Amino acid sequence: MNPMDTLDRVVLKAWREYLRFTRNECIVMPSIPVLWFGDYDEYKDSPRKIVTVSINPSSREFVAKNENSSVAFRFPKAAQLVGKKNISSSDLTDYRKALNAYFSENPYMSFFSQWEKYLTPLDASYFTGEKTNTAIHLDLFTPLATIKSWSKTNKIDKDNLQNSFKPIFTDILDTLNPNIILSSRVEIFDVMGISSSYSSSSSLQGLQIGHGSKGQTVIYGKSNRWTIWGEVDIYFFQNLINTGKI
Repeated sequence: MNPMDTLDRVVLKAWREYLRFTRNECIVMPSIPVLWFGDYDEYKDSPRKIVTVSINPSSREFVAKNENSSVAFRFPKAAQLVGKKNISSSDLTDYRKALNAYFSENPYMSFFSQWEKYLTPLDASYFTGEKTNTAIHLDLFTPLATIKSWSKTNKIDKDNLQNSFKPIFTDILDTLNPNIILSSRVEIFDVMGISSSYSSSSSLQGLQIGHGSKGQTVIYGKSNRWTIWGEVDIYFFQNLINTGKI
């Protein structure tokens, strides 16, 4: 049996919290917690470690149009884990494989393609082997999919989810130890305990840039309705990289 690593321990912590919410009517069920999206093993070997951050997994991760919820829809390697109370070492392996394989199975690209375009100038992609760096996606507030969108979910439920999973988000972020974080939520600065630098929209197109204690570059951009970063111009973003601002 392989020794349990840091990531396994974070998964087990998240699983315990997940079990507390399986009967909550705001949560998509059947489902599993999605601690990350993307190939963790390839990410670890990337020269530049890049993470994107949004709110929480969409219900579309488990529910196809006009169909019932199914973990097998996008995470077939973890379908047998739903609601399981005792997670074995082989279960941990299956869970990690399921999340690592997300972009090679059936990814929700109407969402992830929006982040992918900002990864490209960083020579990164969610797809293994496409670029020099393999990126990973995290969700800031909870790894659980809610039936309603986050903005329409009951505030008490949202507070409970955030209070339960905030330490786990910090743990997974510490485990990933990224060089660059691209976020659609400004709360990333508070979670990391850093301040942001903000220039007028004419110089940064509304982006805010901060730096963590370990030298991480953290970039926040406000989204516009369903559009990540309000369509910040990709050539502008490339110029920020070329001029050393990122």
